[in-house]
Amino acid sequence: MLVAWPPFVYFWILTQVAGAALSTCALTRLGMLLLKVVRALAWRLAEYNQGAWAALGLGTTVVLGFLRLILTGAG
Repeated sequence: MLVAWPPFVYFWILTQVAGAALSTCALTRLGMLLLKVVRALAWRLAEYNQGAWAALGLGTTVVLGFLRLILTGAG
């Protein structure tokens, strides 16, 4: 049993490090995608033809409507 223990420990360490690296890479990519979406939405709101206050009102209305839909259900 003592002969098999060091390779098992090294294997365990390598799998944990590789898993952490892959998780970090995936979360970083997801975060970058989320930031791109937020940036695109912010740019659309900033370029809204009716003005900045109308854009904020529109964004607030959409967010509140979405939250109401989620909280009360689709039916």
